[in-house]
Amino acid sequence: NMNIFGSECYVYKQDEKKLDSRCEKGIFIGYDNYSPAYNEYYPKLEKVLKHSLVKFFTRDSAEGQTQTDGDMRNVIEIFEYTPKRD
Repeated sequence: NMNIFGSECYVYKQDEKKLDSRCEKGIFIGYDNYSPAYNEYYPKLEKVLKHSLVKFFTRDSAEGQTQTDGDMRNVIEIFEYTPKRD
């Protein structure tokens, strides 16, 4: 699979404590030439790093939204249509 330049991605952080965040948000900028890893830019750190455990979120060309946006919309609809109890 080829990933789109500039895609939002999340890198799995190993060795974190139980309640710490287990991922870091980055921007995909390419593939590493010498290993099976991805290069990502991290705006918070202002650095480019490489990792192999990465989850990508690409925009759906038909709908113009990320995969997670659709999932969240379904959750919101469930809450909006849940009848209130007296």
